[in-house]
Amino acid sequence: MILLAQRDHRRAGGAELYAARLSHALLSAGHRIHHLDIHGRSTELPPAPTAAASPIPALLAWALVCRGVRKIAYRYAHVVLAYGDGPPLPVRSTVIHHAPWLFSTAQAHVHALHKSPGSARSAYIHICRLIAGGHDTSDAPHRLANSHWTSAHLPHVHSVLYPPLDVRLHEENPHQRPPISIVSLGRISPEKRLSVSIALVNKLRADGHPAHLTIAGRAQGRFAHRFLARHREQPAITLAPNIDADTRLHLLSRTRYGYHPAFPEHFGISIAEMIAAGVLPLIAPDGGATELVPDPALHAATPDQAAQKIIALEKAGPAHRSSLLRQLRSGPAFLQATAFDHHARLFAATLGSQTNAVA
Repeated sequence: MILLAQRDHRRAGGAELYAARLSHALLSAGHRIHHLDIHGRSTELPPAPTAAASPIPALLAWALVCRGVRKIAYRYAHVVLAYGDGPPLPVRSTVIHHAPWLFSTAQAHVHALHKSPGSARSAYIHICRLIAGGHDTSDAPHRLANSHWTSAHLPHVHSVLYPPLDVRLHEENPHQRPPISIVSLGRISPEKRLSVSIALVNKLRADGHPAHLTIAGRAQGRFAHRFLARHREQPAITLAPNIDADTRLHLLSRTRYGYHPAFPEHFGISIAEMIAAGVLPLIAPDGGATELVPDPALHAATPDQAAQKIIALEKAGPAHRSSLLRQLRSGPAFLQATAFDHHARLFAATLGSQTNAVA
């Protein structure tokens, strides 16, 4: 029997999708699974989100889940901590790292989580660590990382399993994609640095180019609502919060460039979506996103650099842009993300037969 613990399956973000797909792989391999998150324990795979996610802050919610895991771990042959690092456990375990250490107060690790280090943050992390029951940084658990960049920030990682990508490839169709049409895709939150995307389109238009930006992604919470209100009437910007998958794909099929200024991005599933949909992405030159987009010609540290590179790509023509896109689609990170289920089944097979009964 396996216990799979995650923070909050109702969040329906990248970590939650990863956990759900890994759960399916474990079930397919013949394992019995129980699920635990901030809403409690279930003997069945949690359904797609139908209710509001917990308002408890992320690290505190995960600490509370870890506290629950410690109380019942002895009943299971194996525990999967699907959100990140946690406390020492009395049974075999697997930790899935979507980022470097969550419970570390080291400045580099706090920065990697897009947080500002300081005494208040350190105190919060320390309290959460106490609630969780400690912080296991040993090589005892089997550790999976969501990118080589994340792996490089951890001392004991056994393998890299990129997050799942569930889209089929689409043709570039250059005639359907207006010149200098740009999309920023992903959650509307501070760490995505969407103000930098707005600075990019403002720079292009100030230089006389007919640029247009669409911002599409999940919008939840105070920051997102304020951001949408602030930029709702801004020229040359379309806001598309909380759109469904079909609308999202239609948008991408009619956009030429993507801009993802967040850094360090631990992987960047939205970047992979752009590549699959025929959108050529520009990214910040740091983090796991460079595994999806390794070509420095598509790296931009500032809005000015991004503007220069977009104009250069426009001048280079559609054949050159198509060549770059083909290279991205043949990259190892992209290919493994599209084959997540296969690699997850290989991992599930390594766990062997789980026969321990639940008390």
